[in-house]
Amino acid sequence: MPQAWRLTSEQNKLIEATVVHGDLPNHWRSVVKDAISAHLKDPYSAKFTYHEPKMRVEWHNEKRYVYYDVPVGVNAKNNFGAYTGEQMWYVIFGNDIQVRAPK
Repeated sequence: MPQAWRLTSEQNKLIEATVVHGDLPNHWRSVVKDAISAHLKDPYSAKFTYHEPKMRVEWHNEKRYVYYDVPVGVNAKNNFGAYTGEQMWYVIFGNDIQVRAPK
């Protein structure tokens, strides 16, 4: 049976020095709601369906980026006062908070 591969403490320090990450706050649902509501025509009409946050890891320019991707279904009213149907929005918790609206 092969042995598990382990990093040395020096390798761990090197990796930690290159990590850029954001944390998922305990109150992430209210942060997500506020971030998305700022982009809606009628934020008070919005109905939110929260999905499980996913931790993502990417490498860019020899730095490791760790962030959380939170998919959220949003059904809100448009300019005509009609509900648009649920659309998927994504809120990214990294160094800052980013909102990706549906296309």
